[in-house]
Amino acid sequence: MTTTEMIDRYLDAVRRNLPARLQNDVVGELADDVQSKVEDRERALGRPLALEEERELLRAYGNPLVVASRYQPHQYLIGPAYFPFYVHSLKVVLGVVIALNLIAAIVDGVLHSQHIGPVASWAMLWSTAFAALGVVTLIFALIERAPKTAKLDNWDPLKLPPPQAGAIPRLRTAVDLFFNLIAAVWLLSSSVRDTLWAVTVTQSTATPIPFALGEGVSNLFLIVGCVSVGIVLLDVVLLLRPSWHRLRAIALAVLNLGMAIALYRISLGTARYVTLSASGRGSADLAMAAQTLNTMFYVAVLIAICISLGATLWYAWLAVRPAKRTPTFTLAG
Repeated sequence: MTTTEMIDRYLDAVRRNLPARLQNDVVGELADDVQSKVEDRERALGRPLALEEERELLRAYGNPLVVASRYQPHQYLIGPAYFPFYVHSLKVVLGVVIALNLIAAIVDGVLHSQHIGPVASWAMLWSTAFAALGVVTLIFALIERAPKTAKLDNWDPLKLPPPQAGAIPRLRTAVDLFFNLIAAVWLLSSSVRDTLWAVTVTQSTATPIPFALGEGVSNLFLIVGCVSVGIVLLDVVLLLRPSWHRLRAIALAVLNLGMAIALYRISLGTARYVTLSASGRGSADLAMAAQTLNTMFYVAVLIAICISLGATLWYAWLAVRPAKRTPTFTLAG
């Protein structure tokens, strides 16, 4: 690691813990101050600073979290030194609480005919979230009032991560996780095909429906459900590590490629997407209509294969392209 790279990492660590409206001004001011001190020190020594000397200079500024907290509004319950840790802990804990409550509600609705209902589920989510909020706040309030330790001073500029592009917003990841979780549970349920068909088609008309969903639709549901499970697992990781852009691109490329291969295998099979029910058998016109519907499904599968392959190429390119870098620190001279 060069001295410039170490300063880049320090400035980026400070930037990531600042409000967006303050990032450019504060980091620019801090970069000028660091540059001035580096130049003064090099002028006094008559040579460029060594890596260890640069390290000690940055340590004198303090931990990036502490430096960033000095620009935050004053917190009366939890002080600025611990407030960034408090906010980060709240995001993680509340995300876990919401995910667990959603999983519990969905599983309860799928496995039990008499589930607790949306109102009770919503009330349970709020009560659990407020309890978690209170526990986390109490813990940090006690830490704030406990005897101070030197843990915040026990850090090393050499161990800071490289500058990163903007992290994936956790809210977007959480919404994506929520909808994919619902899709996975419904699509992989053994009764989902019959339930959807009964609710949307059979119960919407008084006359018997001459068509029924075939094995091909079951295979489609299985493929999309498995892809949704993969995205749910990926979103869980991204909630904890929102800066892992490359992992997201690689995972989505693999999932889209797997879906394209699975859809291609289905297109080669003989399973029908639509069949005639008992009320429709014996009619040549209905048989022709069923054949037309199966052809439409076949064409839709081919289109889905092309879209999946295109998405695979797109995410593969995102995975191998050079990462975007944040503005770097350069010494004047």
